[in-house]
Amino acid sequence: MEKQLTLFKIRDLRKKDQFKIDDKYLNGYARICGVNATLVYNSLCRHSEFHTQKAFPSQGRIAHQHGISVKRVRVGIKKLIEYNIISAERRRVEGKFTNYVYYLLDKSVWKESGIHQFVKKELPKEHCLLCGSEMVDRCHILPRKEGGRFTKDNVVYLCPTHHRMFDRGLLNKEQKDQINDYHRTKQTYGKAPQDINHLWSTTGGKRTTKDNKQQRITNNKDNKERETKISPAEEMKLFLDEKEYFTKVCNSIVEKSQIDASLVLRELYNFKSYWSELNRSGKKQRWELERTFELKRRLGTWFRNADKFSKQKGKNIIFAN
Repeated sequence: MEKQLTLFKIRDLRKKDQFKIDDKYLNGYARICGVNATLVYNSLCRHSEFHTQKAFPSQGRIAHQHGISVKRVRVGIKKLIEYNIISAERRRVEGKFTNYVYYLLDKSVWKESGIHQFVKKELPKEHCLLCGSEMVDRCHILPRKEGGRFTKDNVVYLCPTHHRMFDRGLLNKEQKDQINDYHRTKQTYGKAPQDINHLWSTTGGKRTTKDNKQQRITNNKDNKERETKISPAEEMKLFLDEKEYFTKVCNSIVEKSQIDASLVLRELYNFKSYWSELNRSGKKQRWELERTFELKRRLGTWFRNADKFSKQKGKNIIFAN
């Protein structure tokens, strides 16, 4: 012990420069009330009187102590009042309002709503429900992405092997029924589903091997489509340099707008001549100086403007991909 004291100095609990916070708040209410309420509760415990448990620090002082805004302090106070952890009153002296006076209430009168839903995350002291192994995982019966929460009636202890089999829908009927029975006995709040067999379907979040294979095929197709899709800059370079792509654009506009091909070709050459003009340094073309440039939108604007000055009646020109 003497060697330990020479290495570092521990705090002395006999001194009176410390304050107390209820364990009950940190064991559940802090998670529900949030960070703002917890910071405010720390300050109120720090400034409260020993016998009356009355505190009256200003909201600005609380905000300054924790480096937060006054708005966040008000949010925290509102949350503490909602769960009946504190009460607040504002008194008037000589016609003027003073600071709020806060009273720290006894934990026996705190609002219990919602607290019992949270499971304390300790090291598991359970065995696998299916094989009895001591090495277990917490398995969510209803997946988190489907709205499942970390609650007693939605958690089952399974070994890593059965956990993976459960997630992939590979358990047999006997094992599913065993988990279903366990699920019924652990319902503690709300209207939990009586039967969990639907969780192994595709819509329930538990995918089978066939579903996973189909999903991989779909993902591969999407990735190939993203790879083949060219950027707007590459598309403009093709339009300016490749004669085949220029012809493809021309034919697409003629088919969609039903305008004479000679007029479309003339406007495309004008468009190409205008946007390919070099700047003063001769290193970049006009279109490269634009912050954004998408060929489809630029052509649509060009033909709409050209239609205003032409004698031919305009039609909505849609550029096809």
